[in-house]
Amino acid sequence: MSKWTDVKRLSAMLGVSPRAIQKAIASGDVSARRRDGKSYEVDMDSLPARWRRRLGGDADLPALSSVSTLMRHGMPVSDDVVSALGRPLDAKEKRVYEIYQYWAGQKAMYSKESQRVAVTAAWFGVSPSTVRRAVARVESGGLISPSRPRGGSRWDPRAEAYLKGYYLQLLKDRNIDSKVAAWRAVCEKSVQEGWRIGCRASAYRLLSAIPSLVMEYATGGDRALDNIFYIRRDWSALKPAQILIGDQHRVDFWVKEMRQDGTWRYYRPEFYVWEDAASRCVAGLAVAENYSSATVKDALHMAVRRFGLFGCTYNDNGSSECSEVVTQIIDEMIALSKGRSRMMDISELYRTKEDLYVVEDEDGNVIDTAPDARTWRAKHRRIYANVKNAKAKPIERLFNTLETMMAQAGIPGHVVDPTAPAHVEEKQSLVLERQKEQDEILTLDEFVYAMVATIDRYEHARHSQLGYSPVQFVEKAIEDGWRADLPANPADLDFVFLERRKVRVTKGRVTVNRIQYMGQDLRSTGSGDLEDVGIHLYEGTRIEVRFDPLDPDRAWAVIPHTDSPVRALRRVEAVEMLDEEAMQERIEWKRRSMKLVRQAFRTLAYPERRIFETGISSQVEQADRPMVEQERKEALEKVRRMMEAPGEKEERRNVVRFFASSRERFHWCLRELIEGRTLDEGSMRFVQEYRTGDEYAQEKEYWATYEKFGGLT
Repeated sequence: MSKWTDVKRLSAMLGVSPRAIQKAIASGDVSARRRDGKSYEVDMDSLPARWRRRLGGDADLPALSSVSTLMRHGMPVSDDVVSALGRPLDAKEKRVYEIYQYWAGQKAMYSKESQRVAVTAAWFGVSPSTVRRAVARVESGGLISPSRPRGGSRWDPRAEAYLKGYYLQLLKDRNIDSKVAAWRAVCEKSVQEGWRIGCRASAYRLLSAIPSLVMEYATGGDRALDNIFYIRRDWSALKPAQILIGDQHRVDFWVKEMRQDGTWRYYRPEFYVWEDAASRCVAGLAVAENYSSATVKDALHMAVRRFGLFGCTYNDNGSSECSEVVTQIIDEMIALSKGRSRMMDISELYRTKEDLYVVEDEDGNVIDTAPDARTWRAKHRRIYANVKNAKAKPIERLFNTLETMMAQAGIPGHVVDPTAPAHVEEKQSLVLERQKEQDEILTLDEFVYAMVATIDRYEHARHSQLGYSPVQFVEKAIEDGWRADLPANPADLDFVFLERRKVRVTKGRVTVNRIQYMGQDLRSTGSGDLEDVGIHLYEGTRIEVRFDPLDPDRAWAVIPHTDSPVRALRRVEAVEMLDEEAMQERIEWKRRSMKLVRQAFRTLAYPERRIFETGISSQVEQADRPMVEQERKEALEKVRRMMEAPGEKEERRNVVRFFASSRERFHWCLRELIEGRTLDEGSMRFVQEYRTGDEYAQEKEYWATYEKFGGLT
């Protein structure tokens, strides 16, 4: 039975061009038949003698016993030939070996190496460098493993295991890739143990036979395996705001900032982005010189404002993303998404006295608990991705797209590519320095404006995976009934994203950014005990204060595990010494607070006095009366002393006085009257006339206060 083969395979076997075989078919020297109506199949029995001799005298060659014989005859690789890894060749490896076979077959026709490479590259439609790599790979033994000698391996199994183990330990524990070190180590060990080993080349072949996955783990650890066994995620079924993907990125552009001395400082800012996984819209963005938990929080605040409450987040597990502040914010957002719209319930997410994280419904019933913060996050589907695992995070593609669009738009200050050739890097550096000299580099505000404009173009451009733009995706979702889930009370959202700080209560006050705050005034219960309001009862303890840095009047204290965990704070204003009404009001507040404390003390210390006919409040008020009068006298005395002119009093007998103005003379007359002296008729007449003049009317309130505290009225 005749053996048929195609022209391409026969050309590789004979080392002749396909055109020569086609000419032989056309002239009738070789029998052939059409295959698929396009190519020919040649009858091996009809080959001329010169070609049969080239095949070794017989077309039906016996099975070749070694790879070296296979190479010598130029035969195509068979399925039973194994690679250096000890397995059959795959399709790509077979193609590499076919390229090598064709190249080897051209030695009879072309004496120059470059000619053989060029002919082989033209035949397979590849580049000459590809041909050279294929030849080097086969000849170095990296592709085909030669057959072992009949006597079997010279390596003792224990020596082979020691060689591979030592090499893998170098890679894993010391990050050293040295086959030489492994070879030397096994040589020394074999002398001690009496193991049989082979030559150095055989040792290298054994190390090359280590499975590639094992090598990947030794060099890259779990991260390398994570990148190999990654999970393809289908984002098409998501709706807006179901998953927010967050990540930070150092932009590839320089910005400038003016120093105090007038010179410019250049740096590359970082921005944190929350991307909607469904629509690919940039839900939230925050830019800073270096990103932190505050940047993450500001970007998330914008995202919630645009897309409402989210289902879960998907971000790296960096220190800023996993900070206590961001974790609390995300937990509170999850709580709000369950329909909890009262600010007082938010604090229930804190750890309880039993070391449990608890969530309660509006009626105070516990609906969820967790033993620790990590379990809490896991239960609420906060997803953490491995850092630098870009294939599973579409946000990495967003960064590349935005920076490409900005570079194409001609935004100055583009970063020089460190991997570029020397001449390209030099040119890019000159362009960057020229932009600095011509003051073309943008400030941070200008750069943010350009970035927002770029994001707007991106969100209105067609996305290949969506089939339309991100904005159109959201519009379509709205048409299908989707709506942003916002809390019933907008104040809850603002409260969650306020600045947070732990401060100590000192004298009933807390200080934030050099501003003092205090809570509600003390008040007592019906039984005389102090009611838990304000922050006075937490003297000396650290409490959480949430405040708005742009509006100092907006501040709250958060005290968990209480009936009212969220308590409003007000600024403590200093009282002017000459403001009698304000001073009297503060004295009344002080007296009232002290009275409540004494009342609570007597209630606890002397509970039997409650049987008296006179109530405790009456007793306290009666006991306070002397002290109140004394405080009032002391305050009036302080004001009087401040109004007195400095210096010692002088005797004013038979002395002619000269005054710079009428006001100064009037002031002297009043002081004389306050000190109990008598004025002459001219001075008394002057005082009466001055009281009716315009100058006195302009300062009437001041003179009235002066006379009142002086005892004249």
